[in-house]
Amino acid sequence: MYVIILDAFSKIVKGMNLNDIKLKHIEEYITSRKGIVKASSINRELNTIRKVFSLALDNDLIDKNPCRKLGNLRIKNPPERYLTKDEEVQLLKVCSPTMQAVIKTAILSGLRKNELLNLKWVDINFNEKYLIARETKNNKTREVPLCEPLIEVLNSITKIGEYVFINPITLDKYKDVRSSFDRAVKRSGIPHISFHKFRNIPVPYKKS
Repeated sequence: MYVIILDAFSKIVKGMNLNDIKLKHIEEYITSRKGIVKASSINRELNTIRKVFSLALDNDLIDKNPCRKLGNLRIKNPPERYLTKDEEVQLLKVCSPTMQAVIKTAILSGLRKNELLNLKWVDINFNEKYLIARETKNNKTREVPLCEPLIEVLNSITKIGEYVFINPITLDKYKDVRSSFDRAVKRSGIPHISFHKFRNIPVPYKKS
């Protein structure tokens, strides 16, 4: 990759001394790469060019670093993709009862996948209406309130073992549901959505 970047950049500054290379030449390089690669790729290429000139400055090969005032290109993030109510119905129709419970719990609780699959019955307090998420991203436990629809879902799950979500065939807890989930999404015919996006579903949607 470095060879490709330096080769493309050398076409812009061919025959020039390092000290004669200015910011405008790097900007010309950026323009030449637009439409060929993504903005994120150009930013990675600029990081390589920055490293080259930083090394040149450290070794007294140049007086000033032309990248000193060089910024990155702005990257437009795609709009948030949420699961609509109609899509939820389509998706649940093609899921097994266990996968239905997993998806509904993910939507209604906002738990991360790892928190969800490591959820134990002892971590759920139905009387006080909260559950304890233990396998969290920062390794700190946290309380998650239980809404009535979520309580209904959890009460519908047959208790097989200490974990809430157990594979009914192996009787072991699920280690991952990504493959099963992706297959269900494909069968349902809805646009692709990742399991992680369930955490970002707006609150009004969860309450409806």
